Amino acid sequence: MLLHRFRVMCWSASLRMAGVIRGMKSLEDDVHRLLLLSVICCCVFGCSKQKDDATGAMSSGPKADNAPEVAQIDPGDDGLPSGETVPPDNSEPPLLSPAPPQKSRNEVTAIRVFYGTDRQPTGSEKLNEFYGGNRGSLSVGFCDVSIPPNHKRGKLEAPSIWRFEIRENPNRHVMLRSVQPVDGATFVNSLRTAVSSSIRKSSVANEVAEIGGELFVFVHGYNVTFKDAARRTAQMAYDLGFPGVPVMFSWPSLGEGNLAGYREDERSAEWCEEDVMDFVTVIAEQSGARRIHLIAHSMGNRVLTGVLRRLAYSHRSGNVPKFNEVILMSMPRHLSWRSLLGLPVSRIVSPSMPHKTMSRLRCRA
Repeated sequence: MLLHRFRVMCWSASLRMAGVIRGMKSLEDDVHRLLLLSVICCCVFGCSKQKDDATGAMSSGPKADNAPEVAQIDPGDDGLPSGETVPPDNSEPPLLSPAPPQKSRNEVTAIRVFYGTDRQPTGSEKLNEFYGGNRGSLSVGFCDVSIPPNHKRGKLEAPSIWRFEIRENPNRHVMLRSVQPVDGATFVNSLRTAVSSSIRKSSVANEVAEIGGELFVFVHGYNVTFKDAARRTAQMAYDLGFPGVPVMFSWPSLGEGNLAGYREDERSAEWCEEDVMDFVTVIAEQSGARRIHLIAHSMGNRVLTGVLRRLAYSHRSGNVPKFNEVILMSMPRHLSWRSLLGLPVSRIVSPSMPHKTMSRLRCRA
């Protein structure tokens, strides 16, 4: 009888001990769940707070909360648009950069990029969505892009989820800070002022020479938004220490990396040639620049070579605008090198061109 009671007591103690262990394990699981829930809540709250901060910063940033409205623009006599637009603030001259920018490690550098585009304005209050991918009429203006202090050459710093970055930060990223469309006369006058202000005197071997007074026009390729085109143009000018003014033409690329987007971009690249020709012709004739360089990337090569062929054909009697250098980057293989002969340029440079072909083009151009 005593042995039986002892066995019953041991069995009961074992059951209670197992219950305690299960309870401890359940408690441990509950603690783990609670900690995991706390981490998720913190992340969600932090992300939402950063999103709110980003929205506030964007709305309070320069010209973001009152992005200018663009009225319908008609071509003027000078080939550039004129008509009713929001006039720029004439109380102070436009920002003149970047010839050459002071590459401080502690300060954000501002680069002013002059632009032409035949994208349709979206009407959005978000600065990065000022122009969309739909086709519109030719408009001109200038935008400001900031370069972070610790910018690395050749990089286009942007927020990355792998670095837990939700919003743009001017101290870390290349950012579009303002977009200002203007009429054609204001554009030309501001561009001439910027070009003349970029001229500097340099003493070499006891001789004083002038440097600067140049500009380049960048035509982007497939799958590029207006924002990224402006950022890339400013980044190139900054990294090169370009002694002049950066200019870009942004044609209506959809910015969609798929087959349908590629086909539509091909049609837009062909559609925009006349606008690009008018734009570069006015720049060549009225900017006052001593040297003008044309740079194209990817599908932008198709646009630029088409424009040069149009210029050569339309000015067969002479007085064709001649550009100093044409730089063709990532040129599509289907473009024939022979089609580049006789274009109104001093030199054609392409990293993908064979050496003999490049030398022949330089001799014939």
